[in-house]
Amino acid sequence: MCSAPVEKSSPAPLSGFLTGIFLLILLAGSPQAARPADYTVIEGIVERVSGSFITVRDRIYDFGGVHVLSPSGKALYATDLKPGEKVNLLMKNGKVTAVVLYPSMLE
Repeated sequence: MCSAPVEKSSPAPLSGFLTGIFLLILLAGSPQAARPADYTVIEGIVERVSGSFITVRDRIYDFGGVHVLSPSGKALYATDLKPGEKVNLLMKNGKVTAVVLYPSMLE
């Protein structure tokens, strides 16, 4: 019994090229998740709190409707914000998205 030699098929070079082009188009055309320039962190000491407005570093920010959190992510109340407390205001496109309140430290 004699069998004819079996030819091995190699992947066509064109398919690898097309796969590479597809990946480039996919990566280039995908929407950017979030650019670092869109996000800002304002760190400072609370100077004043009035309703949903907080003063940090001589600027007034509206934090109405956003979460006040501990550094571990525990939800806090806006009434926990008091002058002299250290906070981080997480901002996106100029709006406060969250307030992180740090525990008071004795010096």
